Amino acid sequence: MLYLLHEIIDPNLRSISSMLNKLNLLLKTEIEEQGRDQA
Repeated sequence: MLYLLHEIIDPNLRSISSMLNKLNLLLKTEIEEQGRDQA
């Protein structure tokens, strides 16, 4: 049972964390560009 849960949850966690990483990168570049605009 636990193994089944792990099989279901693990891929979801991976896709969520990769989504978060992409969002993080987008935010970083956005903030850096805004900083350049103000300078």
